[in-house]
Amino acid sequence: MGKTYKQVLALVFITIILSGLRFLSLDDGFTLIKKNKNVVSNGIVSTSFETRLKTIIKTEYSEPQIIEIQFAKYLYDNQSAIFIDSRDSIEFNDRHIKNAINISYEDEYCSSIEDLNKSEIFVIYCSGFECDLSLELAEYLVYDEDFKKILVFEEGLQGWLENEFPTENGEIIRYPETNSYKNYIMIILYSLIIFIGLIYFYFPRLRNKGFHLNKFTIQICRLVLGVLFIYASLDKIINPVEFSDLIDNYHFTPVILNNLIALFIPWIEMILGLCLVFGVFLEGVTVLTIALYGFFILLIFQAVIRGIDVHCGCFSVTGLNENTNFQLELIKRIFEDLLLLGMAIIVWISTSSKNKG
Repeated sequence: MGKTYKQVLALVFITIILSGLRFLSLDDGFTLIKKNKNVVSNGIVSTSFETRLKTIIKTEYSEPQIIEIQFAKYLYDNQSAIFIDSRDSIEFNDRHIKNAINISYEDEYCSSIEDLNKSEIFVIYCSGFECDLSLELAEYLVYDEDFKKILVFEEGLQGWLENEFPTENGEIIRYPETNSYKNYIMIILYSLIIFIGLIYFYFPRLRNKGFHLNKFTIQICRLVLGVLFIYASLDKIINPVEFSDLIDNYHFTPVILNNLIALFIPWIEMILGLCLVFGVFLEGVTVLTIALYGFFILLIFQAVIRGIDVHCGCFSVTGLNENTNFQLELIKRIFEDLLLLGMAIIVWISTSSKNKG
């Protein structure tokens, strides 16, 4: 155990050094302590909607403005704003606010905004409070494209539907409704129970008798894990800002820590991958690999449970497909990570048995 503990500490220390060097090479805009979204609330609730609208018309805002759903409905009824749905095209086509346009932050949408008048009022929304896509798009339009009147209502489509406000369908493109994800969630839970049960009943026997799985199989598991880690780390090392924003969307870790996490995780993946490929420091590497996959599974599982639509960011933070159904992709990723976790446990047991022998 002492050897494993020392290896873990050494690997973490090396990761911290490399993460620090990567931080020093980044622009000054990327800070170790991440600031919360710089979006401000618009007006005072007691102010009349008419007065607030007049103020917005006369003002050029340098930041996105948060509004409540009642004011959004007032703007909608008076045709005073253009509504933008920031979700992907599949969700937009299934149901959206009537007459809204679709500009998905998850896609290359620059061409979608060329014909928009930057001085008009735009109201951006997504799924609801758990979805950050509207805020991400709002910040892009204000800070990168110089739009002057960008409003966001965080209740999103969920709040709009609860109030029975006008909606419509687009093209007939169907995917499983949110309730149907319960079936997938139950499958995941049953898989976890079976997986834990097998480990609980068979692990002591494997440790006592020695792990005699085919050597070639163990090497394949090690190489697969190593190559996947290296591949997964590359895009995240290159794009720490985008990776940090993806971490935000999971709503799992404090925002102030997400830049640190975005620096640390890719480099630990790279180091673990290289060690697995070359077969060095396997005692500490396998422990960290198991811990990392356990964290990934927990992170993705809570996003599925809470109905959060987010790109996984497991292998890439860019080049997303507008037709991706992110909930199904997350569920698929959980099963893949369970398989990889099992492979990591195989390598760990084999390594432990070999050192014990």
